[in-house]
Amino acid sequence: MNPSSTLYISHVEGVSHFSQNLALATWAIFTALHMLVLSNGTCIGYDTNNQAEYDAVIGLLLNALSHRILHLHVLLDSLLLFMQLNGVYHVHNQVLFRKYL
Repeated sequence: MNPSSTLYISHVEGVSHFSQNLALATWAIFTALHMLVLSNGTCIGYDTNNQAEYDAVIGLLLNALSHRILHLHVLLDSLLLFMQLNGVYHVHNQVLFRKYL
């Protein structure tokens, strides 16, 4: 099977701790057999929780493409982000809209 056609599963988490004003974006990619392929994350500074969620998805997609992963199921814990990325909700915030694009 061609590695680029293999199905991968990812978990994404973006979080903003308002008490410390630091936002984190983390992600991991697993094979369909639950073997870890890669994980990564970054502190993105002073952002909202929604911005952290978008940064996590962007980081995940960039990592996936750099590893030639083309078939990826992304698991999110943010209903808002899920609905925006699937076109159910519109993105009104200008900062989030740039990330959405």
